[in-house]
Amino acid sequence: MDFELSFFESLILQELTDLQVFSAQESERITHNIRAEVRRIKKGIRAQALMLPESRVQFFIRHHQAALMGLSDSLTTLRLNVNSFIVSGWDEHLTEDVMATTSVALLDLLTFLCTTFPDYTDSDQKVPRIQAMRLADEIHAEAGVLRAMAAEKNLDPTLLAKVLNPSDTFTQYAGNVPVSYRTLEYMRTFNDSMLRTLLRADSGQANLYIEDLVVYLNFNSERLLEYFAGVITNSLQSSDDPREKTLTIKTWQKRLRQTVEKPEMAFNPAMPSLREQVLMWLEEECLFLEANTGLSATAQGAHSKLLFKVNTIFSVDQLGLILRLLMVCKIITNKNKKQVMEFFASHFTTIQQPNVSAGSLRTNSYRIEAGTYTSVRNMFFKMQDILQSGRLRKGRKQESVRV
Repeated sequence: MDFELSFFESLILQELTDLQVFSAQESERITHNIRAEVRRIKKGIRAQALMLPESRVQFFIRHHQAALMGLSDSLTTLRLNVNSFIVSGWDEHLTEDVMATTSVALLDLLTFLCTTFPDYTDSDQKVPRIQAMRLADEIHAEAGVLRAMAAEKNLDPTLLAKVLNPSDTFTQYAGNVPVSYRTLEYMRTFNDSMLRTLLRADSGQANLYIEDLVVYLNFNSERLLEYFAGVITNSLQSSDDPREKTLTIKTWQKRLRQTVEKPEMAFNPAMPSLREQVLMWLEEECLFLEANTGLSATAQGAHSKLLFKVNTIFSVDQLGLILRLLMVCKIITNKNKKQVMEFFASHFTTIQQPNVSAGSLRTNSYRIEAGTYTSVRNMFFKMQDILQSGRLRKGRKQESVRV
């Protein structure tokens, strides 16, 4: 079964352009068909990939990615001509609704490929320079509308600058700084969602709405982590009472954990989600607060039962990588990875420090430096040599070998 995008091709290149009357019913029908088609395509890709031999999976996935890139080009062309449709009598809002739905569908499928088959996709596929230059004015206009709406709704200028930074960078350096198709589609999707969110937000609640939006759409840029860290730090500095500081942290943790994330959506699929990053930052802040004000009663009770820790020569980076390996290889089978990280953080030390936070372990299990990868690999090679030599069968005196 070859990969089929015939419906999307018809939608983008023929169905829309052939419509004589673009009614609300037509818009609703097309939107429903797009979403149904996305679900069908995902199931088809998964099923086909499972049936193929390993040697053909990469070609199969990259073929699908190239087809989606081609459809993204077609969508861009159609967007550039949208004004001619509106002049012909089409309803502007209905047209933009369908354009936005199709854009979201393409982004959803591209992100699905990147996250489900990370070893086989080319997430760095760049938009051609000429196409990028054509889009620059359109995205610049979108950013201008968002700035005007944000000012009307009293949105925090710092938050506005953070979320519009990718769009501003793209329009400023279009054609000179390469941008991937996936990043471009994410920008378009986020800008459209932000405009809709601001339209329904009350003036005093714009910040809350946009903060929830960046978490929902997983805008996991380091700039957004900086924004949340700054807002939370300002809240903590407003009080000298440790109990109020702890309550502030717990309130933020509750809010973030209860905020929904859109599945398979990410500004940067290679990084932890924005929600996960902010929660790790909050955990570090909470541990720092406890260390400087005394452990809570619950923490004291837990630590009173712990008589010792396992001392290791690992760095935090190495321990994080080894833990991830144990879980990926199904040696550790616990489903709750957070609990595993917390257990190792409580019961193990590293060569740099006796106390390690679970958040730090989790972060380092994803951010793997080349040096960390090499050092852990060498440790495993040395352990393999010891096993193959039979040294462990020769008695306890020869068991102490530094790896």
